[in-house]
Amino acid sequence: MSQVKEELTGIIAWFTRNSVAANLLMVFILVAGMFSFQGLNKKMFPEFNPNSIQVMVPHLGAAPEEVEQSVILKVEEAIENIEGIKRVTSSAQEGIGIVTIELQSGYSMSEKLDEVQMQVDAITTFPAQTEKPIITKQEFKGQVLWLSISGSMERRTRQVMAQDIRDEIMALPSVNSAQVVGSRDYEISIEVSEEKLQQFDLTFDQVTQAVRSSSIDLPGGTIKTIGGDISLRVDGQAYTGKEYSDLVLRTDPDGTRLVLSDVANVIDGFVEREDFARFNGENTSSIMVQSTGDQNDLKIAEEVHAYVAKKNTELPEGATLTAWGDSSVYLQERLDMMISNMALGAILVFFVLTLFLRIRIAFWVMLGIPISFFGAFILMPLAGEWSVSINLLSLFAFIMVLGIVVDDAIVIGESAYSEMQKYGHSTDNVIRGTMRVAMPATFGVLTTIAAFAPLLFIDATFAAFFRAIALVVTFCLIFSLIESKWILPAHLAHMKYRPLTEDNANAIERFQMRFKKGLDNFIQYKYKPFLEKALIARYNTMATFIAILILSLSLIIGSFVKVEVFPNVPSDFIQGNVTMLDGSNVSERNRAIDVITKAAYDIAEENKTDGVSFIKHTMVFTNGNTQASFLLELVKSDERTLNAYDIEKLWRDKIGEIPGTKEIRFFAGTNVGGGAAIEFQLTGKNDAELEIAAEKIMAKLGEYNGVYDIRNSFSRGQQEIKLAIKPEAEVLGLTLSDLARQVRQAFYGEEAQRIQRGRDELKVMVRYPKEDRLSITDLEDMWIRTQTGDLVPFYQVAE
Repeated sequence: MSQVKEELTGIIAWFTRNSVAANLLMVFILVAGMFSFQGLNKKMFPEFNPNSIQVMVPHLGAAPEEVEQSVILKVEEAIENIEGIKRVTSSAQEGIGIVTIELQSGYSMSEKLDEVQMQVDAITTFPAQTEKPIITKQEFKGQVLWLSISGSMERRTRQVMAQDIRDEIMALPSVNSAQVVGSRDYEISIEVSEEKLQQFDLTFDQVTQAVRSSSIDLPGGTIKTIGGDISLRVDGQAYTGKEYSDLVLRTDPDGTRLVLSDVANVIDGFVEREDFARFNGENTSSIMVQSTGDQNDLKIAEEVHAYVAKKNTELPEGATLTAWGDSSVYLQERLDMMISNMALGAILVFFVLTLFLRIRIAFWVMLGIPISFFGAFILMPLAGEWSVSINLLSLFAFIMVLGIVVDDAIVIGESAYSEMQKYGHSTDNVIRGTMRVAMPATFGVLTTIAAFAPLLFIDATFAAFFRAIALVVTFCLIFSLIESKWILPAHLAHMKYRPLTEDNANAIERFQMRFKKGLDNFIQYKYKPFLEKALIARYNTMATFIAILILSLSLIIGSFVKVEVFPNVPSDFIQGNVTMLDGSNVSERNRAIDVITKAAYDIAEENKTDGVSFIKHTMVFTNGNTQASFLLELVKSDERTLNAYDIEKLWRDKIGEIPGTKEIRFFAGTNVGGGAAIEFQLTGKNDAELEIAAEKIMAKLGEYNGVYDIRNSFSRGQQEIKLAIKPEAEVLGLTLSDLARQVRQAFYGEEAQRIQRGRDELKVMVRYPKEDRLSITDLEDMWIRTQTGDLVPFYQVAE
């Protein structure tokens, strides 16, 4: 069979004739890709910038309503004219106000951060009890693993140990972010009873001022002597409870000294919060190890695990350091899956192609998979702001694109092979076979790239998640084009080839010949006639495909096919949160914690697999007087018969109804979308009306089957007593300010000092003893001091 002679030029022809250049290109891609892979960041999730600024203003001791009026509204008013703000979300909580500012795309985060800082700093009308606003740029930090220190030891000992371990972990080469979680702040409490105040004729103001005057560290200047300068300094700052106890409050004319310990009980302990954390049922302090920037999660986990193993040999008896919640395990599993899938995919492609192509051709086509992957590794760190790391999303993209990257190589390989069969094995024939399908194969790849391109331009908080998938697919397909057009033809042109006959073929080749003959017969006598009929009856063919399209859309619209942006996949962790009714007692919260924890262990005992519980670790920690969170780490899914959703349902059923709870929520999936399935936002100026409307909507939603975890974000905080001054108190020279100040001193406390002790900042508070602040009767029994120093019962001047 003859063919028309034509001049074959172009880059495809050049690479095909210059096999050395094609091989050098292939080696460069493989070697550079290997080195690039070693240097790529390996993280659980892509880095993304929340593009938001958070303003936190502590307003100590204030109720949510007071925080809203005195903090939130003032911050919102101050920033309302800043350009580029997309959305402002505010939250008023017990003792703190939080304003989150989300910026529009295209604005500089650093410039907007400075603008917000200036506007908030310019507010001069914050209450005196508020602390300095904390303004931060929100940053994403990936959680790598947790460490928990548990055992029978005092809280102070455990917290100091946790802080020391945190410092040692920060010294590891791969770690630059670790924080202690669940620790209680230190505080020195000077507790003075009303009886002692009256006995020694003292007031809270006098005690507070005496502490400030006696506990001081102040530079006094310099004496410039002939021999040199000598610094002067007053060094009387107290740092411990014992040192504060020895401070002199008053010296009488006869020389008698009244020291603080004569009047008050000085407690060098922790702030008055009933918070705790338990790991596997034992009190604990935990350390959360995170990754930021260009850190490698796998390297971090490796170094921390080695540290934990060594540290446990050095800890005192009874103390245990446990590493748990290691998310790098899932990253390593996905990485191993990608490698195994790439190898398996290459093997399957090779064996399928060997059914109708020569073994050498099948091998060179198969080589397109690693070349495409390694080429993508080269480009991933070179995309600037869009650089891609090795993470769960990019690995998913690699696995997804595995079956696509060799499509054009298969088309070109088969076309070149057909040309060789017809006209013989020569370089020109390989070039002709390649160029015959180069254009449609290229456009086939480009259309796939175009299908993923819109993901690059999603403008959302989690845009980096979609961008990682689109970029990896695009990079792989680009190198698939390079391999199939420049490298593959050179290999096909210079491989050994001989025409096959029944006489010179071996057993494998004879099998290939028979399989190819069968495939050709199917194409010639089955597929081709059917295709011809379909083309003749083109309107029927078109109507058939339109009907299939309509049917497919109907399945989606009719909810026969479930639509989810992020599918719910059972996790190896189950999280739970319990919130008590506003104003609930701490004992009620602790009782709910015990019920929920016991329910978890009970269902684990009832559903063992081969005698092994599905619970690996448990973590419980409180958040204020009305909230607590739970975390169950489960053994791996192949070691248990129940998935996380089954366990969550059993846990819910076992808990049942707990009196006094506002909501109990559980999360058993890996859904990165988070949040509720449906959310309603109510706006209005009247809090009472909003609360009523929310309750009515919740009641209505509760009537629908399958609807659960119905909740609203409104909270009035704990119960409060609003005080007012009586008219007769004004005759005594008392003002509402005097009343408020003395009540706050007695029950919340007066901050006498704030000191730095080592790495910890702590407050020195003067107040009533705890046993004198437990009931309304204690308030009614309080004595108020007039400006002349006289004592007046509280109930006579306040209501």
